[in-house]
Parts: sequence; structure tokens; C-alpha cells
Amino acid sequence: MAKKANQKKKLLLLMRYFQEETDMGHPTTIRQLIAMLEREEIPAERKSLYDDIAALREWGMPIENRGGQYYLRENTFTLPELKLLTDAVASSRFISEARSRALIRKIAGLTNRFARSQLQRQVYLTGRSKTTNEAALLNVDPLHQAIHCGKKVSFRYFSYVYSPNGTGRWKKEYHHNGQFSVVSPYALVWDDENYYLVGYYERRETVSHFRVDKMEDIRILSDWARPAPAHFVVGDYVGRTFGMFGGNQTQVTLEAENDLMNVFYDRFGKDLTPHRVDEQHFRVVVPLQLSPTFFGWVFQFGGRVQVISPPQAADEMARMARRFCAPGKG
Repeated sequence: MAKKANQKKKLLLLMRYFQEETDMGHPTTIRQLIAMLEREEIPAERKSLYDDIAALREWGMPIENRGGQYYLRENTFTLPELKLLTDAVASSRFISEARSRALIRKIAGLTNRFARSQLQRQVYLTGRSKTTNEAALLNVDPLHQAIHCGKKVSFRYFSYVYSPNGTGRWKKEYHHNGQFSVVSPYALVWDDENYYLVGYYERRETVSHFRVDKMEDIRILSDWARPAPAHFVVGDYVGRTFGMFGGNQTQVTLEAENDLMNVFYDRFGKDLTPHRVDEQHFRVVVPLQLSPTFFGWVFQFGGRVQVISPPQAADEMARMARRFCAPGKG
């Protein structure tokens, strides 16, 4: 029985060794494998190791033999894939710095120690704007469960306010005096490096969205979620709302210089239909919500984008421009 147990442990040790200690640039030999097993007090012979390697290959491990030197051709994830994952975690404002470091350590554990050192060298977290809500990532799971089960959720929602006389300066201020909000959840949306819950908000009797990292005390209720309104499509809601918060949706005509075409494509998607104005300009009609965020987006182009219609949009743009001027200079 002991011999059988050792044989199972032997295969597991070999599997881990190939995953963590080998790649094309760092092959191993049968002699090194025997030495590794001896350190674990498991005797091994050359012939048995050939059989073990053949068994691991049959189980799907891509172990290569290069002139008597063995190595794992590839792990589950390639190094570029893992670099992409670590960069995404490191740059995400939604994930706190402490939790980012913990996740990156787990991601690094998916490859061998040689690639792991490259991942650790390339990650820089200091100075990046990150959430201070350690529970933010944990909030995602109950919201996913509620969406899957079709149940309502309740939670307390907060914002950060500046308190210069306080010990922490920034403090939480709960909406509605800390009362719980009840929402029928429809989807979780990732936008501008943050997670949002989209759902029917009972207090306002309309579809709304909430920053997941600004939620606390999330509870899955026994009540069934309210069905989404007729003709409601999450993709449409996201397209016209995120990044352009607030205001009523309307058809807006914009005129821009031709070299901004790619910017408009990135902002409004492939359904955009530009029309030529002259050699230097094009126009588009886009459905969006008139809001300070939208006008701020236009302002960033320094006059290279013009709001043509509707008149109230152009008038509001002019009013906002005047607000930027000091009294007596606008």
C-alpha cells in the first residue's frame, strides 16, 4: 500500500516539477528528476521515469524530449497571456492595491518560476488610483448569483466626501441616510475600469446603474426581480449612458475634422454613419444624453468638434463655454 501511495505522489511531484521548473530554455534530465524524487524520499529508476513521463503525456502534458533533456512545451497560459492578465489587474481602479498584489501572485503561480520572475518585474502599482474598498471584488459574486437566480438585491450605497477636519480626510457618506436600496439586477457592466450594476431601481422607478465598489451590505432577497421593461436592451442602455451620464436622450448632430474619424468610431461604434461636409470635415448624428460629461468630451478637442443641432444642445454648449471664462473676460 505504501508503495502505491508513493507512486501516486511520485506522479504529482513530477507534474509539479515540469510545470514550475522547466520550459524550452530550462530543460531537465532523468538524473535531475531522480535527484528531485530522492529529496522527497521516493526512490526511482530510469525505466520507471520513462514510463511516468509517457503517462503524463497521455494525460495531456506536452512534455518534449530534446536529446535526453525534457521540458514542458507550454503551460495552460502563455507568458504573453499572463502578462496581459497581470497588467489588467494592476491597472484596474476597481481592485484595491492589496488585493491586486494577491491576485497577481496567484496569476504568477500559473506558470514556471522563470516566467514568474518576469511577471513580478513588470508589475508597477505605486501611484495608481485604486479603490480603497477592500470588499469591492467580493461584491461581484452575490450580484452574479442574484442575476442568475432572478432575485432582487438590497444594499447601502455611498460616496466619498472630503472632510478636512477629520482624521482620515476622506469619509463615506451614505445615500438616503444609510437606508437600503432595492434593485432588480439585470447585468454587471465593465466601463472605464469600474464595475456597474444595471437594474430596476425601486426608489426611482426606473432603470439605473450603481458603482459596485460603492456598495455595502449586499443581500440577496427572496423576492423575484422585476422583469426588464419592454424593449429594454442592456447593450443599448450602456451605449447611450456610460461615459455620458445624466440628461435625456436625443439625436445630436456633430461636425468634426476628418482626422478625428477614428476617435468617433471608438466612442460610438461601428454603427456610426459619417457624412462628408467638405475636404476637411464630416458630420454624424448620434443618439446620446446631453450632460456636462458629454459637453466636456466635446471641449477636449479644442474647437475641432462642433455641436450643430438640436439648438438647445448648441445653446447649452455656448453657456458652458462662458462659464469657463472669468467675470468680465468672457
